[in-house]
Amino acid sequence: MIRLICFITFLLGISLDVAAQTPPLDEKKFTDSLNGLLNGNADAAVKARANFTLSYYWSDLDTAKSWQYLIKGKALSKNNPYLQALSNYFTAAYFWETNKPLAKRMYMKSDSLLARFSLPEAYQYRARAWLGYGSLLQHEDQEKKFMDILLTRCIPLAQQAGDMGMVGNCYLNIGLVFTNTLHYDKAEEYFLKAIPLLKPSPYPSVLADTYMRAAKNYILQKKFPSSKAMLDQAKALLDPYPASVFTIDCYQLEGMYFDRMGLYNEAQLSFDKGIALAKQKNKSYSVESLLFEKYKTYSRQGKYENAKQVLLDILQQPTLPFASNRIRQYYELAGTYSKLGDFRKAYEWSDKALLLLDSTSESRIKTDINELEIKYQTAEKQKKIALLSAEKKHALLTLKNNRLYNWLLAGACLFLFILVFFIYFYYKSQKKIASQKVTELEQKQQIELVKAMLDAEESERNRLAKDLHDGLGSMLAGIKLSLSAWAKTKTQDAELQQIVAQLDGSVTELRHIARNMMPQTLLLYGLEAALKELCESVMRNNLSLHFEAINLQKTIPLNAQITIYRIAQEILANVIKHAHATSILFQCSQNQQRFYLTVEDNGRGFDSTAPIAGMGISNIKNRVAHLNGSIQLHSKPAEGTVINIELDV
Repeated sequence: MIRLICFITFLLGISLDVAAQTPPLDEKKFTDSLNGLLNGNADAAVKARANFTLSYYWSDLDTAKSWQYLIKGKALSKNNPYLQALSNYFTAAYFWETNKPLAKRMYMKSDSLLARFSLPEAYQYRARAWLGYGSLLQHEDQEKKFMDILLTRCIPLAQQAGDMGMVGNCYLNIGLVFTNTLHYDKAEEYFLKAIPLLKPSPYPSVLADTYMRAAKNYILQKKFPSSKAMLDQAKALLDPYPASVFTIDCYQLEGMYFDRMGLYNEAQLSFDKGIALAKQKNKSYSVESLLFEKYKTYSRQGKYENAKQVLLDILQQPTLPFASNRIRQYYELAGTYSKLGDFRKAYEWSDKALLLLDSTSESRIKTDINELEIKYQTAEKQKKIALLSAEKKHALLTLKNNRLYNWLLAGACLFLFILVFFIYFYYKSQKKIASQKVTELEQKQQIELVKAMLDAEESERNRLAKDLHDGLGSMLAGIKLSLSAWAKTKTQDAELQQIVAQLDGSVTELRHIARNMMPQTLLLYGLEAALKELCESVMRNNLSLHFEAINLQKTIPLNAQITIYRIAQEILANVIKHAHATSILFQCSQNQQRFYLTVEDNGRGFDSTAPIAGMGISNIKNRVAHLNGSIQLHSKPAEGTVINIELDV
């Protein structure tokens, strides 16, 4: 068993460093080995890790499979605090594409919880969590923040873990940032620093990716011998894996190298191999990128008819994810038609590019498109001049006058059109701003109304609890004492003894009602003790509940504590009433002014995408809104329910 745990730990170390940026080279062997562990006799911790790794692998390939593995991993980790902390990292990976704000929060939650464990592996996963968080910022064009995270967070944590391969991966990402910002010399420096760190470590796919990134950087610098050397190193690693997705990139870089060296036929052959493999792997974006390189090679050869056909083929691809790509392809088509002498088509494609071009597009593209428009108009004018050259001077004079009139009319129409456009745009903007202000005011009023209702409700609960406890409770307690004293002289009176017992039960029930309306534990001992008592109160013979509180502060305002308690009370009531669960995980934590609450059950679940009726969920949402919070609810039939709540305290 110890050897098996060591093997899965080694396998996870390989796969997760690769998965953080790149997939494994031999994907089938990778997935088969993990599935073999799941079907074997490994313990719960090993199987939980295997499920987490498979969830990570499938996160960008099949979200349904990824979610199933994630849920299984969480279920197997319920008795292991370290694996529970680790599960937040894999949850963030699952939501990386579909819910980036939630993914950011889960990465930070993972880092916060793993900071409690002084283990090399904990430092590794904290470094990966920061790398994932930084990559989300990079996708928001925050390259500077990503660079700061790599230097001040990821690398120090990787060094604490003793994972020099992860340090090399960070250097690779720093090099990519410099390449993206056109600092090729600095990028070269970090690629060369990454390679020796990755060579001795078991990360062949990251090493192959680094060689290819360095090769492309050298091509951009026109250092072709150095580019060839890096490309050969990558090919040596990829030769045993001809069906790997990395081989697609290798073919593209090889074609780019041949193209820059003037070996156009060899370049086209490499591009064709890459396109065939990309289509086989269903990598539509790679197909588009390879076709575009193929077009550029034809264009450099002066084969504009072939270049035009390749651009038209690109536009037939099933996905064109970025508008900037479309603009560039339309622009290149306009230029290609211009070189073929078909200025009408060139103008049509330039017009399509202008429709997609927004206010932040590069002025160079606008200028070139305008030049194409002028060429088209000039060609049309030349045709008219050729047709009218044989006419008399009077006809020429009349034509010139008409042309001048047309230009003046066109200028007036254009000016009027621009004026109407700006008036309309201004009107729409003002209307939108007014609508937003009305909506914000209504939301603010709604929040104030809900706040007033909740405050009134808590005030009334407090008053009733106090009246029941101090008034009716004291009266019943006095009656009980009197009857008890009398009953001692009437020991043979069974009916009197029964009345005393019933009165005793009534006093107990009254105290339970008063405590439920305003829990004294909350007032006397604080939120954590009150939540723990609440969880213990719902336990049954057929229902287990695991309660975990992390870093709860005593400084949370009382009204916020009461609101959190009511939210927990409502959630647990809903689970007991509807879920038919046998196990509940209740977890709460605090990070400065943010409070996190997670409740998971293994009940029958429901379709969380359908509208949810009932006062229970409405009450929960109102109280969450009262604390400026957010709620995420994930559930599927027969798969249980997960509720994640984040509150401002």
